[in-house]
Amino acid sequence: MKKLKRYDKKLNVRWNVPNERWVITRFTPSDNKLYDIETHIMTVKGPNNEYRKLDDRVLNTLAASDHHRLGAKRVIDEMMAKQDKRQEEIDKDWKSDVADIAKDIAKPLKAQASEDFGSANLPKEDYKPAIEHVL
Repeated sequence: MKKLKRYDKKLNVRWNVPNERWVITRFTPSDNKLYDIETHIMTVKGPNNEYRKLDDRVLNTLAASDHHRLGAKRVIDEMMAKQDKRQEEIDKDWKSDVADIAKDIAKPLKAQASEDFGSANLPKEDYKPAIEHVL
């Protein structure tokens, strides 16, 4: 709620009892400017219309659709920057996981390879009979 008010002090959050969903509203001036009208902005819900708690995704959705305030290019640039940063984090985590897996399996693989193939210092002449047998 505080983040929402920092974004726009005229925004409000209400619980819609019949639908059991959060609703974001905004107070806008009436035509005669004598009072404010509470206008529905969005209903907070998940991709399958399920309940979703209030979190930063609500602000992101509001910001993405608030083109007159920030300008569409700025909103898109900010979203792309966040996506790039997140992708870098995912890539870094993936590389770290791969390195850990490689460390874990290096010794057992080396031992198995040594057992399966013997010494790596055999002269070429010793390999010829095995190759001729396969060909």
